[in-house]
Amino acid sequence: MGDEGESGSKKNPRHMWFQNKTKISFAIKPTDKKFEKNFMSEENVVKMNDFLAMEDNVLLCLSELLKAELGPPPKMSRGKYLCFWKIKPTNEIDIDNIGDIIMVNELSGSSVHDFAQTVAESCFKSVLTNNANKERWGDVAQREMLEHYNKYLACTTILCGQIKGETNLPMPTDGSPEGDDDANLNAKQGKHKLSMLEGAVILWTKQIRDVILESPED
Repeated sequence: MGDEGESGSKKNPRHMWFQNKTKISFAIKPTDKKFEKNFMSEENVVKMNDFLAMEDNVLLCLSELLKAELGPPPKMSRGKYLCFWKIKPTNEIDIDNIGDIIMVNELSGSSVHDFAQTVAESCFKSVLTNNANKERWGDVAQREMLEHYNKYLACTTILCGQIKGETNLPMPTDGSPEGDDDANLNAKQGKHKLSMLEGAVILWTKQIRDVILESPED
């Protein structure tokens, strides 16, 4: 039964798409004969099939040990992880549209909290700063989502720092895409950005004060 599944997976072009992305990300040598056998393990094939066939499964993670996980890994090692994200929940994925539906990210970290912070800073921020999304949502909804996003980002940034014994100061976003010229902001946007920065400075001040109180002799 296992041999049949492995043989079928080798001929499955969608599985080969995952395999090729993994080879590139982990810099697998063409002469590495163990890679295909480990990658196409029965467990990995089942998880790839579940990821593709069930629309509620939107994330598949693969470690450098070539162990696949549906959803974020319960514990992240310091090695690299390859994450396959569905841009939208769907089970209608074939070799012709797989590259349009599934986004691939590389990340590494020491805990699931690093993973959460990376997702917040890359995926969530990209959605919130997309001009097409902002036009569709309107100013009020956009402002509310940014406030919730910045609170979430601050929590994950601070928590990741505490786990590592560091003081990380969270940097909020005002929803402007990277590279936007601040000179183009109107008065209303400028007032919102100023208010956001004032809140950030208050949070940074509290963090720094707490550190000083913990070790005043330093």
